[in-house]
Amino acid sequence: MRITDLPRGMHSYNIKGHLIKRYEEYPLSFWRSLYEAKHPHMHVRLNILVEFLAAFTVAFIIILPGFTTHDIGWDEPVYVFAGRAYVIALAERNFFGDVWQWNHEHPPLAKYIYGFFSLLLSPILGNPYYGARIATTLMSALTAAIVYMFSRNFFGKIVGLFSMILLISTPFYYGMSRYVSLDLPVTFFICAYITLFYFGIKYERALLILLSSIFFGLAGSVRVSGFIGLLVLVLWFVLIFGNKTFKVLTYYYKERISILLSLFFYPILGIVIFILLWPWLWNHTIDRLIGFDGVLTYAARFKVWGHEEFFEGKIIWHPPPYYYLYYLAVKTPIPTLIFFIAGIIQIFNSELQKRSRETLLLIILWFIVPLASQTYQQPYDALRPILMIFPPMSILSSLGAYQTLQWIIRRFLEIKQPNNKYAKGGEILDALLVVLMILIVVVPSALAILRVSPYEISYFNEMAGSSDRILSTFESSFWAEGLGGAVDYINKFASYGSTISVIGEMEAFNQFHREDLKIVGYVPPRELKSLNVEYVVFQGFYLQHFVWENRTAWGSSSSALDLWNYLQENGELVHVVRAGNAPLVWIFKVKS
Repeated sequence: MRITDLPRGMHSYNIKGHLIKRYEEYPLSFWRSLYEAKHPHMHVRLNILVEFLAAFTVAFIIILPGFTTHDIGWDEPVYVFAGRAYVIALAERNFFGDVWQWNHEHPPLAKYIYGFFSLLLSPILGNPYYGARIATTLMSALTAAIVYMFSRNFFGKIVGLFSMILLISTPFYYGMSRYVSLDLPVTFFICAYITLFYFGIKYERALLILLSSIFFGLAGSVRVSGFIGLLVLVLWFVLIFGNKTFKVLTYYYKERISILLSLFFYPILGIVIFILLWPWLWNHTIDRLIGFDGVLTYAARFKVWGHEEFFEGKIIWHPPPYYYLYYLAVKTPIPTLIFFIAGIIQIFNSELQKRSRETLLLIILWFIVPLASQTYQQPYDALRPILMIFPPMSILSSLGAYQTLQWIIRRFLEIKQPNNKYAKGGEILDALLVVLMILIVVVPSALAILRVSPYEISYFNEMAGSSDRILSTFESSFWAEGLGGAVDYINKFASYGSTISVIGEMEAFNQFHREDLKIVGYVPPRELKSLNVEYVVFQGFYLQHFVWENRTAWGSSSSALDLWNYLQENGELVHVVRAGNAPLVWIFKVKS
């Protein structure tokens, strides 16, 4: 829009700090920004709500396809059916029955959510797992929307948009967004309370800090590790204010007492919510919190017990400290990984430090503290226990890509940083950045998902090596992925009325096998023909832990080794379920 006349015939006019000149063109976005400056509360709040809902909707639509996969994750039966039992008990006001002993090593909130959605949607969707997975998808999309709003607020819309896209297009996160687990809900609640706390401190809003403390309690009510974000926030607060911390608290006491009170009651409110939401703790509260079988001492016991893992070609109970870093290196698309490193380097970017030092520090602590905590406790199950670090990782990757590509464009095309953000040079720069970020970062992640779908959590990048190396180094089908593909294959090719032997997690077969088929576990080789066994299915996890020579599982001698050896000569390997170059499940047809 071009201005031809100004008040009192002036050639230039100052509006809200902007110098307006006659006969110069200004985009509509500029005039819209003036309106927003004049009506900040109504317009800004409406914009925030609209953008949040738009981000949530886009993420939900992208994540939703595939929730009816026939794979059933290892812990899905426990969380779905315990959740259904909990919800029924609550509806019947049964707060002290035996049902609360079921899976009492973990808090109940996520199981409430899964149970409610399962009971609500099972009659429509026809399966108890599908409804619960809708809840997972909703929480995943909410997490993505929070990531967008957080990074958009401090680094701009481009970084915000790509932070969200990178999060939901990272294969492991995308895959976990469709499984029933505790890891996705705790990621959502941690993301919510860290974001709310940061906004509350930055803008001095006691209400936001209070809301953060509620989400803090909800995070711990999903999984005790959900409380780890409090350490992130305390470290951030102390590091940001340093030797001025006492002065800041004194200022809150004198000028903003509501903020000081919200900080004081923050952990107290969280613990109160934690106890109120869990009837198991209403009796023998202290003992069940910190006693021999206490929920807060479970992590210490778990560290002593260890967790059996197949890693680097052998069975171990206490994986090395680099376990998670190794998995991050080989299960993250390489462009995302490279720009994540570039994002961490931004902590040394003096220009960015001036604008966003506090934000950068929070994001890096958000990544490092949970990673270090989970590593210290007990690494296991690939990246599942550290899903909570994927939001800060996606923000850092997006920021790293934005800053790196912006620098490259300026150097090669000699586009200078415009003094006026509405100048054409800035628009050209942003357009080029968006195109490059899509091509270099988003497309590789999207292609990775398509290549391994629907087994995204078993994605490995090029650094992982060949199929043989992956199988001999990393745990195969750790979350029982691939067995859905196996049951689909069996349903298609098995003869009517035949018997199927499954050496692995059997829930996918129990739920989805053809009605005329008989599903059994291990069958001795000499009984295969008498029991009419047509196919034998071996899950990769069971091969590594139970079957192969020199393997023991949970202290037991190898089982099914005789069956495996027998089928090498008396069976035909007819199908291998794969996630790209990662083999997951082997299907043998028994020779007649």
